[in-house]
Amino acid sequence: MNIQKTSAHGSIESHKHIGRVSHLAIYPVKGCARVDLQSALVSPMGLEGDREYMVVREEAEADGAYPFVTQRDQRSREEARAQSLAVLALIRPEIRDDALRLTWKGSDPIAVARDRHPGDEMKVRIHKEVVSAVDQGEPVARWLSEHLAVKVRLVRASGAFHRLARQNYMPNTNQIKFQDAYPIHWVMQESVDELSKIAGQEIPWTRFRPNIVGEGGAPQTEHQIYEGTIGGIRFIQPKPCTRCPVTTVDQEIGEKRGTEPLTSLSKYKRWDKTRETIFGENILPLQSGLIAVGDDIFELSARNPPLVYGA
Repeated sequence: MNIQKTSAHGSIESHKHIGRVSHLAIYPVKGCARVDLQSALVSPMGLEGDREYMVVREEAEADGAYPFVTQRDQRSREEARAQSLAVLALIRPEIRDDALRLTWKGSDPIAVARDRHPGDEMKVRIHKEVVSAVDQGEPVARWLSEHLAVKVRLVRASGAFHRLARQNYMPNTNQIKFQDAYPIHWVMQESVDELSKIAGQEIPWTRFRPNIVGEGGAPQTEHQIYEGTIGGIRFIQPKPCTRCPVTTVDQEIGEKRGTEPLTSLSKYKRWDKTRETIFGENILPLQSGLIAVGDDIFELSARNPPLVYGA
């Protein structure tokens, strides 16, 4: 379905209907469980409350920065328990009464009041970047360390924290928190369904930890868009999302499950430009507003040249 509208300058804009939002999710603590939403405030920084907190190792590296912890990390030989840190997915966060509340497998709750630790700043590493973040105190550090069997601390993207979205594919002014590289990641359900058929097993969308899932279009439609709207909020897409071993983690039980979907993706979703395995798209929002499940997704302009991928 195409819809034509007259712009403020009198020109005709063609809006190609892509689908509708079927799921919205935020991940208040990077690497931990999601929070499903029916609506969300969006800004150039992403969805409100997304990746505002991050778990870091208690011990700093040689340059004084504390490295972040992800589900793909393995414990060292000196650390207890053999399983990987995929168990981060068992930490379930929520924001309640202006505090972060965490539970472990739905029990043993702990609350962390916001902005109780001004000045407790530390240098943390997220991928190759080092930024300043605010430590959230001893009680939650002990709680996390006990459940993860790794000495860690919790930090918040506040204080002197400042970080821009990735610049090398498309210069931008979008600030982000602890997202990997861009404010929002999304995927179409039809693309997930296609992948499941190729893999010969059900691959849930939760494996990809997106903020937005759309439905009602063709598989891989998300890759065709350069500029679009979701719920009337304009966005552009700088690059597809590269995939890592976190996609092999069952997000409901916090365990790694074989090599899918990476094995199947590597056979048909290698981006010709970089040879990276891709799935889903990154978004740079251009406006602020409210989006909700059921909102329409439109393409305003197509990616040119088109995205090319293969085996």
